[in-house]
Amino acid sequence: MARSPWWAATLVLTAGAILLAGCASQSTHEIVSSRDRQRIAAEIMDANWVPIAAEFPDAEQPVVVVTRTINDNDWAATMVSCLRDTGINAVVRGDGFSYSAPAEFSASQIAVSRYVCDSTTPTATDVTRYLNRVQLDALYRYYVGSVRPCLLVAGMPSPRPPTWFSFVTGALSRPVWHPFNLVWQSRPEQTVRYLEERCPPVPPWLDLGR
Repeated sequence: MARSPWWAATLVLTAGAILLAGCASQSTHEIVSSRDRQRIAAEIMDANWVPIAAEFPDAEQPVVVVTRTINDNDWAATMVSCLRDTGINAVVRGDGFSYSAPAEFSASQIAVSRYVCDSTTPTATDVTRYLNRVQLDALYRYYVGSVRPCLLVAGMPSPRPPTWFSFVTGALSRPVWHPFNLVWQSRPEQTVRYLEERCPPVPPWLDLGR
């Protein structure tokens, strides 16, 4: 006897609920400690300051507090918003952005403003570069075991994951593989935001602003 459409729909919804529940339970596990977050934030800031110190040796490194880790997809828009808050004109262009500063801004002031914006909201890829092997393994399992199945259940495309070895050994490269890559490239912003709420692309423990 053929099963009814109602039965099939119930099965899909149940499967989705199980996957989302698994996503929530895994993401709440403390993988990156408070000490790790402080260390990673400091290392990111130091790395961001190196080229500025080299070009402007008299520049004073400002104190920066990390507010949150952002999706790589949100980097350009976040930078534009931050730069505008400092008085610099900025606009998103494609995957990046362009900016121009008022005449009273010196080159070193502009560079320091960029440093502050980059360091306040590091991307998930920025943070991933400083994870240890165990933490990278947890991130891989979160992407492959929670985020990607969640997207597929929602009927969204998601690129085939690399092998565990390729993901871990390639963690220093840009960009890091992510289950959302095709969604970010092909879906409207409203759909993307909805999916990011249902299938969080960044696990809570990767957020340096916690």
